[in-house]
Amino acid sequence: MTSNTYWRLALPCPLRQLFTYRSDTSIELNVGSWVLVPFGNRRVVGLILEPCDQEESEYEIKNLIEEVHHKLALPESLVELMLWTIRYYHAVPWDVVSSFVPKKILSGQPPKTLLLWSYCADGEQQISPRAHRQKELWHWIKDKGPLSKQEILSAGFSGQIFNQLAKAGVIQSAEASERVQKPPTKNPIKREQPALLAATTEQRQIIEQADTFGKRTILLEGVTGSGKTLVYQYLAQRKLAENQQVLILVPEIGLIPQMLVHCRALVDNPFSYHSGMTDTERQKTWLACLSGEAQVVVGTRSALFLPLTKLAIIVLDEEHDSSYKQLEGIRYQARDLAVVRGAKLGIPVVLGTATPSLESFYNIEKSNFAHLQLTQRVAGGEMPQWRILEGRGLEENAGLMPKSLDAIKDHLKRNQQVLVFINRRGYAPCLRCAQCGWQASCDSCDSRYTYHRSFNELRCHRCDVRTALPPQCPICASQQLKPLGQGTERISQRLSEFFPKTPIIRIDRDATRGKEGMRSKLDEVHSVDAAILVGTQMLAKGHHFPRLSLVLILDIDYAMTSADFRATEHSMQLITQVAGRAGREQMGAEVILQTEYANHPMLKDLVANNYQAFAQRLAKERQNLLLPPYSYLAILRAEAQDYQAPYELLNSVSKVLQTNLKGSCQLIGPTPSPTEKRSGRYRFQMQISSEVRSSLHQALSLVTQIFDSKEQSSIIRRKKIRWHIDLDPISLD
Repeated sequence: MTSNTYWRLALPCPLRQLFTYRSDTSIELNVGSWVLVPFGNRRVVGLILEPCDQEESEYEIKNLIEEVHHKLALPESLVELMLWTIRYYHAVPWDVVSSFVPKKILSGQPPKTLLLWSYCADGEQQISPRAHRQKELWHWIKDKGPLSKQEILSAGFSGQIFNQLAKAGVIQSAEASERVQKPPTKNPIKREQPALLAATTEQRQIIEQADTFGKRTILLEGVTGSGKTLVYQYLAQRKLAENQQVLILVPEIGLIPQMLVHCRALVDNPFSYHSGMTDTERQKTWLACLSGEAQVVVGTRSALFLPLTKLAIIVLDEEHDSSYKQLEGIRYQARDLAVVRGAKLGIPVVLGTATPSLESFYNIEKSNFAHLQLTQRVAGGEMPQWRILEGRGLEENAGLMPKSLDAIKDHLKRNQQVLVFINRRGYAPCLRCAQCGWQASCDSCDSRYTYHRSFNELRCHRCDVRTALPPQCPICASQQLKPLGQGTERISQRLSEFFPKTPIIRIDRDATRGKEGMRSKLDEVHSVDAAILVGTQMLAKGHHFPRLSLVLILDIDYAMTSADFRATEHSMQLITQVAGRAGREQMGAEVILQTEYANHPMLKDLVANNYQAFAQRLAKERQNLLLPPYSYLAILRAEAQDYQAPYELLNSVSKVLQTNLKGSCQLIGPTPSPTEKRSGRYRFQMQISSEVRSSLHQALSLVTQIFDSKEQSSIIRRKKIRWHIDLDPISLD
């Protein structure tokens, strides 16, 4: 306990400041304590973020009333990360607290009593002989129970199977304090924990080198299929042997189940944490982290904020992935925050990828990161051979060129699998009148509707507005409405016509709805031999398909002409990741890319399986143009239903910045955003960049002062303007 009696708190209000309070010397408090304080004419619960001196407050300092939620006090290292986040992203303190702590904890709701499930002795006789999965779960609970529902689901059993057994009374529950004792059995069924695979010589060298780097951040660059996950497992195993905790981050929810499978080689019950869980499930994981019960946690970006009290290593898989960037609220970059958290704790952070971001290469260049490389595939597979087909496929063949169709046929004859990749779901991205040229567009956005044939409707993929398919053209009344272009639906349909006896497995957001949607699709892939997979970027990373020998990539040319300076990097990473699904355990694998830019120099680098050469070429361009990571960038965005309001607001800010910054930052704008209208609101933006990070933060501090001033706050409220700062943006839109 510290001797300080003055504290700076985050309170539940929209103000961009901390509040100073005095504590009675009889109350033992520390950073991370929850306290009840007077605030205006109310009493609210706040969080202590740091001690301070009495002289720091300009106002009358009030006394704290009492400490609350004593058992939920946060680790000091986590509070330090909160403070860093508040200051770096110029955020409202309580918004940051709300990102770090689940709703049920913030609301003060006590955790529900944990129920543990055990088997009923005569339960097996009540299960249908054909319900193999139910029997497997009953035997597993008999052997391992009593168990919580979280533990059962984490073991890979579906909620549907669990509910069927519970409803039938085949398993029974009791509160954790009243654990049902499992009676002894003569021949208990043993379920062996999966063992760690033996590491290759190259992997062992990497593991030994990683140990020598100690507390540094390590970029683990490994070609697709090189066994980066096994390296993570061995590094985690060493920390678990010391009774410490491990955090593994993946970019998407769909990658969590298979990472949990790998983690079960380390512990019986790895925990998960992501936005697809209920509030109660998130609360349970959060409490398990705080108590130390959770030894291994696998989650998406929000899992970075869990109160792991004995955290010893952070692994961030697919570090290049744009999903690590939060696009609403506090627009943080989880990769950067992971590095900051590791530095504050003095623990290693491992960033794994086959396609490192330019920011990570830059940090290696500046000696901020250590660099380790895996160059060989572990399952005997060779890197696929590339073939570029120049031109476009015919519309009636859903964009599939004849040579592409011949290649698919050839690989299917070998009893192998094919992946047709197009990063666009739906049937067609455009519905057009053949008579007058009218195109179906969203009234709320500057976007065309996408035609979804399976739902017989039009959808806007920007604002999710949905509408019925029109019976005729609203301009000329013609009924000749033609879908143009292709998405996963149309390609799947056309392929089923070309290959009627071959399973066509479509994997996109529409086809994998529900908690078990992705798992069931992947199970289907692994249960058949020759098959055609049609999918979006959901299939681009992290998945291992042993029978996959051909990847066909369609419609990726938009990146070559995009005005967004990051578009080429993101697209080339995506192409490399998709291509990496091929040939992991198959000889003679190939990748076919249909493009109109066959001579593009960066494509040539990728065809040579040389991502580093591509990255070096792109980095040189960025350096010459003083673009990130060779400068620092923020985008100030504003939107409103009134077209002029956001422009006028940003224009007034621009004038103040130009007067006060004296050339330390470069300003572009205000200009309309690339997508000028979205969800019925007009959007404008202004870019602020500098070669010096401190100058950029000085500018952003001035921006928040302007917007928080009484005059501008009144205008913002009256004109219903929304605004935000996007620091280190991944997109210019």
